[in-house]
Amino acid sequence: MNPGKHSFFILVNVSIGLTTCLVYLYTWMSLSIEKPLWLFGPLINLTFCMSVFVFYNFMVLRKEERKYWTQAIFSCLAAIFFFAFFLSR
Repeated sequence: MNPGKHSFFILVNVSIGLTTCLVYLYTWMSLSIEKPLWLFGPLINLTFCMSVFVFYNFMVLRKEERKYWTQAIFSCLAAIFFFAFFLSR
C-alpha cells in the first residue's frame, strides 16, 4: 500500500471510531431522557457503526496483507479510547 493510500486508510478508520463514539453518545443521551437507562437504540447504532467499519475495511483490504487489519482495528479502537479519555477529564 502506498503512503498516501495508507494515510487515508488510517484517517478513515480513526473517523469511523470517532463517529461511532459520537453516534453512540448522541443516541444514548437523546433516548435516556424518555426511557430507562438500558436501551437497545445505542447498541443498534454501535452495531451499525462497527458493520460500516468491517465493510469499509473489507472493501479496501481485499488484496492487501493481513497486517493492515491489525492497523485498522488499532486505529479505530485508539480513537475510541482517546475520545473516552478526554471525555472523562
